Amino acid sequence: MQPPTPQAGSRRIGERRRHRLSPWFDVIEAELHEGAETSTWHFQDHPGAAIAVPVTPAGTILVSSEYRIAVDAVILEVPGGRVDPGETAEQAALREMFEEIGATAERAVLLGRFLNSPGSSNEMTHAYAALGAKVVDPRPGTVETTAEALIGEAATGDRADASTLTAVLLARAAGLIGPGTRGD
Repeated sequence: MQPPTPQAGSRRIGERRRHRLSPWFDVIEAELHEGAETSTWHFQDHPGAAIAVPVTPAGTILVSSEYRIAVDAVILEVPGGRVDPGETAEQAALREMFEEIGATAERAVLLGRFLNSPGSSNEMTHAYAALGAKVVDPRPGTVETTAEALIGEAATGDRADASTLTAVLLARAAGLIGPGTRGD
């Protein structure tokens, strides 16, 4: 089933105002004109992010145990973060993996790109599988786990991160992790 297509000219974005509230992203206040109606919307203007699913030669996944103040909980996440100016998404994913868990990889494979929360942000995340991952400079909070364990946490609502789960599911669908596969 196809989503409804807006009629030509029935929807347009009017004035936009940029608010710098954070060093990492801006908030855009935009007027949306739909026919005779005008509404004001706010969304996060994000430069883009990159994440890596570090897959070890044994087929396990390396994640970081991160405290997140917004939910007051420790969350298991694959490494990732903002793509810096002049950096490719793949470079950002591998840099974040080294910074967060101290791991390197033999090669990176693009799994896909997705919007995290299009109702409140234009952040596009580029997801990679980092194959042959190994910790070379250990960081506190690094955890070795499996795709099944991370997916199980999502089913119970325990420490589930949407970007991590999306990337893990993409890696599993590509046959890079899961039962009967090896991460080399």
